[in-house]
Amino acid sequence: MSKKAPEKTMSIETRIYPVKDHGKLLARATVTLGGCFAITGLQILEGKEDQPFVSMPSRKVGEEYKDICFPCTKEFRKEFCDTVLAAFEQTMAEQTQKQTQKPSQQGPEMSM
Repeated sequence: MSKKAPEKTMSIETRIYPVKDHGKLLARATVTLGGCFAITGLQILEGKEDQPFVSMPSRKVGEEYKDICFPCTKEFRKEFCDTVLAAFEQTMAEQTQKQTQKPSQQGPEMSM
């Protein structure tokens, strides 16, 4: 009787690079899997009903685009996309917070 190995959760490190004024392109992303495999060229695009989605790196073959790399299982695709989109939401929230914060008040002027 063979035993099924316990499932391992792979670490997914994400770096988000917001893009301004590029239509449906909201950001670009780089992901490192398990600290040893990097994927560049990910795009976060505006989808239906303004819901962002992750577009994998692709190349044009004839008239259509084919993904160069992609998750192999439905479960990992969900984990991967959820992680990238959570990092995107956090990055956008941090940018909004930085923009709305008022500059720190200067100390009292010294009179001479």
